[in-house]
Amino acid sequence: MYKIFLDDDKVVQDSIDNLVISPKLKEKLNGVDSLEYTIPYDNVYFNDYERRKSKIKVMYGADIIFKGRMLDERKTFDGSKTLTFEGELAFLNDIQYPPYDFAGDYDEFFRNIIDYYNSKCDQDNRFKVGQITLTDPNHYIVRSSESYSSCWKCINDKILSYGGYLKIRYVGNERYIDLLAESGSLAKQPIEFGKNLLDLENYIDSSEIATVIIPLGANSTETDKLEDGVERTYTAGRLDIKSVNDGIEYIESSNIKKYGRIETVVTWDDVTIPQNLKNKAQKKIYELMLENQSITAKVIDLHYANDEQPYFKKGNIIRIVSRPHSIDTTAILTERTRNLNNPVEDTFTLGTEKKTLSSSVNDSNNATNEIENKITGNFLNDLIKNQTKLLANGKDGNIFYGFNAQGKLSELYFTDTDNIATAVDVIRLNNKGIGFSNDGFYGSYKNAWTIDGTLNADFINAGTMSCNLINGGILRLGNFVNRDGRIEIYNDKNILVSTYDKDGIKIFNENGNSIVMNDVEFAGYDNAGNVIFTVQNEKFVMNRAEVRTSIDIADRLRMSYMDRKNGDGSTKNVGVGFVSIVETAKGRSTS
Repeated sequence: MYKIFLDDDKVVQDSIDNLVISPKLKEKLNGVDSLEYTIPYDNVYFNDYERRKSKIKVMYGADIIFKGRMLDERKTFDGSKTLTFEGELAFLNDIQYPPYDFAGDYDEFFRNIIDYYNSKCDQDNRFKVGQITLTDPNHYIVRSSESYSSCWKCINDKILSYGGYLKIRYVGNERYIDLLAESGSLAKQPIEFGKNLLDLENYIDSSEIATVIIPLGANSTETDKLEDGVERTYTAGRLDIKSVNDGIEYIESSNIKKYGRIETVVTWDDVTIPQNLKNKAQKKIYELMLENQSITAKVIDLHYANDEQPYFKKGNIIRIVSRPHSIDTTAILTERTRNLNNPVEDTFTLGTEKKTLSSSVNDSNNATNEIENKITGNFLNDLIKNQTKLLANGKDGNIFYGFNAQGKLSELYFTDTDNIATAVDVIRLNNKGIGFSNDGFYGSYKNAWTIDGTLNADFINAGTMSCNLINGGILRLGNFVNRDGRIEIYNDKNILVSTYDKDGIKIFNENGNSIVMNDVEFAGYDNAGNVIFTVQNEKFVMNRAEVRTSIDIADRLRMSYMDRKNGDGSTKNVGVGFVSIVETAKGRSTS
């Protein structure tokens, strides 16, 4: 269960009975994480959120997986608010780093930026420099800028664009920022078709692919100062690799046969050794092919079924195997979207791994049949589990063929035994449709999808269904099957005018006024959330009312306009008074 805290001491979410609406956490490697969720107008902390001031924390077990500050809010028609928070890396955008000229290694450069940031920022937003494992092979880089830029932009443009990974971690009350050479550890569980992979999209951006690199290093004016006996050659006044590459100034990729010759020039201003320049070029030509490939997948994290299985973390190096998609590779988890209250909807974006792995990949146990026992909030979870288990056990079935009068294949029969006469469960497929029988081949096919477009089924499970008309006796939503059952009604302007859900019935008008009916209240509210009327404990309480004719009280007394007859027979209203209903019925009037 993910727990959410506002300003450390306010528990926003901690149990099934205390949930926010649709919380979604987007994590990005070398990027700023973000969190979004919605709270209803009657939430106890509805008015406690302040832009750029309110702090939020998300925990999973004992782990802090997100800390940040409120960035924005959007009010919806029904009075609720959708809140957006940015991760703490965004703090680095608050301070501008001054112009500089730097020569040295990444360690010193990174510390300079963080130290300057800490000297300017609010105390609560400071970082402690943690682990620094990124280093240049020569321990020498050159970086400069003639203008101000944010500390985040400086780190991103002058460090991360060349390599390395930036991460925040928390130890006690301390906030550490690490600059690492590796993205993360090897995940112990793979992503595998038939186990925990639900959907997959593989994308290659060919617009940036290069198959030939012409690498250039430092200016000759820089290398001429060096007296190290190294043989150097130059192209356009810059160091090249001819002296260590058999007189050839470029590096070719093995993909040149597949994509053709596509050249690009890559310059490393701070590289002064030809062999180091060649090494960087060989690595870069490999990366240029891979860094434009991404895999987006809907994945079930097997940790939710087995606490001893470590959960996926951004930066993990993961093996992904999908035989139907011809994919078997390792990849870095670069982005993850966590649907905090419905983890089976989590999505992963993986960039193909850019480094050679020497360690082996450990297989995980197939725990799919246990996953949903710990995931609540969506009845489709159980269906996924049951369907997966059912289909996985279908390998012992049999296929028979049916032929038409011309002797051509016309039907397929899938049975649970090797004899049609003894089969009980049968699937029959032909040009008229597909039918399902549970009482043999010659029995009735109660469930079928026929060629005329008719779907006959005892039970239909669907995540989303669009239709013009539903005919039936009972429409059942909510309860233990799906506690989030909800009906929404919109007018012809596509404005929400009513909802029916676990919180009762709500009716809205275009001015924002609403009526709420549930087991706790029957009340009306104005567009500012102020109570207009309530009905509780057999009492009707209203702030203001307009009565056009009269009010009867306990069938005994009526409050109405009082008229008096004038001498000329005309009447004149003299105000409001009380009349006995009983006396009026007898023909007498009492005021």
